[in-house]
Amino acid sequence: IIIEPNNLEQKIIADIQWRIGKIYQNQQDWNLSIEYYQNSLKCLNILNIKLIFDLYSKLGFCYQQISNSETMAIDYYKKAIDINPYNNSRIIEFFYQVGICYHKIKDFSNAIQYFKITLEQLNEQAEKDFVKILDIHAQIGFCFCDIEDWNSSMDHCLFAFEIYQGIEMSNTTLIYRLCITIAHCCGQKDMYNLAIEYFEQALKIQEDTNNHNSDKKFEIIYLNNQLGYCYFMSNQYDMAYHYYDKSIETAKKSSYYTQHFSMIDNYEMLGHIYLYYCNKILAINCFNKALKLLESTEPTDLIRLKRIRNSLKKLKYNNDIVMIDVSSL
Repeated sequence: IIIEPNNLEQKIIADIQWRIGKIYQNQQDWNLSIEYYQNSLKCLNILNIKLIFDLYSKLGFCYQQISNSETMAIDYYKKAIDINPYNNSRIIEFFYQVGICYHKIKDFSNAIQYFKITLEQLNEQAEKDFVKILDIHAQIGFCFCDIEDWNSSMDHCLFAFEIYQGIEMSNTTLIYRLCITIAHCCGQKDMYNLAIEYFEQALKIQEDTNNHNSDKKFEIIYLNNQLGYCYFMSNQYDMAYHYYDKSIETAKKSSYYTQHFSMIDNYEMLGHIYLYYCNKILAINCFNKALKLLESTEPTDLIRLKRIRNSLKKLKYNNDIVMIDVSSL
């Protein structure tokens, strides 16, 4: 609620509350910062549009930093947009942040809408901010991927990647996500050679990263697994074996050996590769390892459990080694 200040004292109080809120914001104490910003807001005259705009934007930012408070952040960002006393360039970031918040709460339709508004405003600027344009196209692509619109996702992500190739950009996290999103979409469209290209670029980004933390190894295990699958589906079994084995060996050197979600898949697919090479003993060994890992997971994937057991059953009672259909994996 905004009330009319009766005197200079209330204006001073509003300013003090704002300053205290700013201090808490700098200390990343978001809850106290919000409390003082809201107190300041209550003391402001509705005609103080620029001050109110500033408070709305700060409240939006602070709420955005608190888990599960995206709806409040959206509300304040929208209020700032509605009373914007400046030209459009001052609020482009707010449209973008609203899109980010909607994406986080999985409201992909609204996220795409606000990202597109941001993009329209960026494109109207005389001096193009290609880094930001790249980012927006990437965010739209991520949203379309989340709703399984593979074509639209690829369109935006490939456009973003094309911009990246023509500019200097140090945000490897965004480029990495672009690569795996494009690769995932390609895989969904059975475009395995193109998927391989982008998974390999993603793998190179991870391997070239200086840190050696567990998150990096987690991603490398996953990427090698995905490359193994793409090569397998392309009937390039030697390369598939190489990457599945690399995924397993990386996992063995990490804390994820029995915990990484790719490990069951690695052993199951190696079982099929050994079948291709007519090595029944090693195939059974891999299927058993996959089965053991699967039975220890909660909740157990019953469909996969049945599939692996059927693979073992066929091997046990059938002397002829036949490649098992994995098209539905």
